[in-house]
Amino acid sequence: MNEKLKVRIKTYDWKKLNYETSWAVAFDVKAKQDYEIEPWETKLVDTWTSIEIPEGYGLILASRSWTFKNYGLMLINWIWIIDQDYRGNSDTLKYNYYNISKKTSVIKKWDRIWQAMLVKVLKPEFEVVSDMKNESRWGFWTTWIK
Repeated sequence: MNEKLKVRIKTYDWKKLNYETSWAVAFDVKAKQDYEIEPWETKLVDTWTSIEIPEGYGLILASRSWTFKNYGLMLINWIWIIDQDYRGNSDTLKYNYYNISKKTSVIKKWDRIWQAMLVKVLKPEFEVVSDMKNESRWGFWTTWIK
């Protein structure tokens, strides 16, 4: 069951962001203009899209799965997490890419090489303790320790 949530956006083409298929969990964000990124160069690519993230949510930005294959680009931070207070007219979604291929990578206007996912955020209350319960030997790097 989908929760209905209205999200305000400002896009450079005045079009609504959308999910490409009914099964998609992230929506695509498009390039505003053409960009060329030389081999071994990093470039901040701006989408000129702003999103007013609702209270209790955050936005995760990531490359599309085929961005590296088709463009030779790697997102510098792997993912970007956007907080609720990044919401002004000039607070646009930007991606910092690194071209690790041996040829110039060209991003064309309207290319869909980014994706974003709105996620519900839980903010737990933290409790500082002097000792952790050690009831299990299972966890990171412990599956073979006896």
